[in-house]
Amino acid sequence: MFELDYKTIKLKLWIQGYEAPEHRYNGDDDSWAGFHAEVITTSFSFESHGTDIESSAVDCLKDLLEKFINNQMTNEEYYSPIEEGFNIRFYPKGIEYGHIYDSKNNLIEKKEIELSIAIPDEDWISDFAFVKFKLDEEEVKQLYDYICNVINNEH
Repeated sequence: MFELDYKTIKLKLWIQGYEAPEHRYNGDDDSWAGFHAEVITTSFSFESHGTDIESSAVDCLKDLLEKFINNQMTNEEYYSPIEEGFNIRFYPKGIEYGHIYDSKNNLIEKKEIELSIAIPDEDWISDFAFVKFKLDEEEVKQLYDYICNVINNEH
């Protein structure tokens, strides 16, 4: 499980049922894993159960996180699986890049990602309501380690 705790807001997310490529007997399109998230704030909480993510999309997420961590991503990138239980915006120079300067008037670069978790509504997942988390480089590494753990310990 991947967890963030910012005192006033907490996130838990996990992926279950991932299948490695060699076990995807019907191809990538028929290999789905469950995506689950729990968000707790001081005002509200919700659980997002029942959304799926293709196992191949988990592989893609791992590759993007690895590229980001290893400084191989130079432009902003966007990741969203087919079933939008969540999405990620990658900012290799930072969300505020171009707006924040140090005391010597140099632009400040701060690698981070924005992880958005969809808030479920009565019918399924809202297209418009998300809770967003800004992850710094260390938290991105923790997310990467979690995704690697999911892949390396498939069930």
